Amino acid sequence: LVCVHQKDAGGLHLGIPSAILPNLYLSDKAAAMKQATLQEYGITHVVNMAASGCSMDFYGPLGIQTLAIKAIDSPAYDLLGKHFQEGYAFIKQALESQGKIL
Repeated sequence: LVCVHQKDAGGLHLGIPSAILPNLYLSDKAAAMKQATLQEYGITHVVNMAASGCSMDFYGPLGIQTLAIKAIDSPAYDLLGKHFQEGYAFIKQALESQGKIL
């Protein structure tokens, strides 16, 4: 959903998804690009909020549906105004089909 970093006590990035709600996870790019992690968590859908900087080609062969949003990382950017409806529809459809979203 959004790229964040989790750290262990030593300050190292773990690169693992965090559950926000049942079947809805938040992770950094490292976790989102690891096939083993995606399979371990049963991820079926990926929302990429930084699509202009990342290729989504990785997910097709894995059977993962994607939503690529080219958001701008700026406090002035109206993220919800520009992308809420599209993101909501994608996540709702995924949850209704028993999918797991990253």
